[in-house]
Amino acid sequence: MPYTSYGVSGLVYDVDSTVESGVQVTATNKTTAENYPAPVTSNALGQYTIDLANFSNGYSVSDEIEVYFYKPGKSAVFTFTVSGSSYEKDVTLSVSTTYTTPEKIAMFLHIQNFTTTSNVSIRAVEELIKREEDYIDETTHNSWRVRYSGTNTGSDTTAKYEFYNLENRKLYHAGIPIFLRHRNIKTLDANSGDEFGMWNGSSYENWLSTKTEGRANDFWLDYEQGTLFIHQGYGLRDTFNKIRVKYRYGDVTVSKIVEDIATKLVAIDLMLSETRVVFPEGGLSIDRKIEILRKDIDDKLSSLIEWTPLNIGLV
Repeated sequence: MPYTSYGVSGLVYDVDSTVESGVQVTATNKTTAENYPAPVTSNALGQYTIDLANFSNGYSVSDEIEVYFYKPGKSAVFTFTVSGSSYEKDVTLSVSTTYTTPEKIAMFLHIQNFTTTSNVSIRAVEELIKREEDYIDETTHNSWRVRYSGTNTGSDTTAKYEFYNLENRKLYHAGIPIFLRHRNIKTLDANSGDEFGMWNGSSYENWLSTKTEGRANDFWLDYEQGTLFIHQGYGLRDTFNKIRVKYRYGDVTVSKIVEDIATKLVAIDLMLSETRVVFPEGGLSIDRKIEILRKDIDDKLSSLIEWTPLNIGLV
């Protein structure tokens, strides 16, 4: 393999477009499964540089390289294929996890903070957190972060359609209710990918652009409860009674209970991991600790589960 210098460089930005200093940067050669020997740090100008020649086994043209950036609470990652003599890419950090952080998990376990080069790396812990965040959302039928309708993971930011029939009984002064599958709906906004379509016999008419939202108008949405109301008198017939919606949902604040559940779920993952994590000695056995944690998690999760009223015409 060649050891000729091959620089990977660029700028690191925060979401507000300011440069970020003190960001840890490391890399993995996905082709050879080798990690970069030591992380580098972005300077006061937000600049970073790593040299692929520093891999102990060097690199080859067409190797796939993953570059990872981390600052507590924020991260970024990109992958590229080696070609030419260097590679430049600017990155923008984003919130990496919502319900807990690697630092909170290390504190809970009474161990040293995870790093980009520790036996269990920050990147690995972040992936565990994301998995448990999805588990909490799925179990409770709720979310404490922005989620998108019809998706199975928080990493999916493209809403999918939910389909309903207008077969519920009209509520006086309210309209025909459609109970969406989630509460805490974000304000409907076509620019954010939201959509509300009414079947007109040949296609779905976009009511966000052709009708007026409001309790005294064509339709309105109880955003907190997740109930969409449709007023009669707009040419609705028995054969034209289908709607489809895309929306965003999620509570704006992560409760301490949710943080506690997420932290303990990942702690259990680490206790069961085959990767060596050194825990303080003494006290209860690992198995007994896991048993106690699982009981506490189950009790708290059960208190957060939400139930959606049944739509007669749910598709």
